[in-house]
Formats: sequence, C-alpha cells, structure tokens
Amino acid sequence: MGTLVNITDASGNIVGNRMDNLIHASANLDDAEREIKLWFKPCDIPPSMRAYETVTSEEHFYFKDGKLFNEYKPGTVCLVAPSDVVWKSDLSALQAHIKGLPHATPVNAVAAKYLINTCA
Repeated sequence: MGTLVNITDASGNIVGNRMDNLIHASANLDDAEREIKLWFKPCDIPPSMRAYETVTSEEHFYFKDGKLFNEYKPGTVCLVAPSDVVWKSDLSALQAHIKGLPHATPVNAVAAKYLINTCA
C-alpha cells in the first residue's frame, strides 16, 4: 500500500516518481493499539475492522488553548458532540479531564487527533 509522488526538477518539470510506503508495523499489540488510536478516529476505520472498543458520546467537549469545556465558549472548537462515535479510551480521557481528574492520556493528545482528522 502506498502513494505515488511526482519528483520535479528546479523548473517544476516532472522527472520521475517515487512510491511512499503507507504500511506500518508495530512492535507489539499494546504499541499497535496506542499508534492506531493516536492517528485514527473510529470513523477512519470501517466498523467491521475496528479492533478496539468504541462508544457513542452523549455530551459535547469543546477545546481551546489546552483547556476542555462542556459548553461552547467563544473561540472554542468542538472535539466531540453527542452521537459521535469515539474510542472508549478517548472518551474516558475527556471525561476525566473535564472533571479535573488525572488521566494517562493528555487532553492535548486527544484534541490533536480529533482536530486533525476530520470525518466527512
């Protein structure tokens, strides 16, 4: 699996191409779970191929400047809305952070994933 990328000279003329590899392997199952959940939201993976538990959110989570909110405030962006399917571990992290409780997953890590990978 990969993507074909054109190689151009200084003038912008295509002089060839290269194949960028999109396949990745993890050292073990725990690393695989961490890496999949780091880069992908559940909607990026067909439901029948999801190996990790998902849940449907019943609440809003908004984010701005490293802080998490349950209600919209000017300048915040919505990470998760009711009816969104999310990794159970991500929802657990958001719920802990909104309550001010410690969690192994930093709120910025969840926010980055949900802001970068937008599902249509």
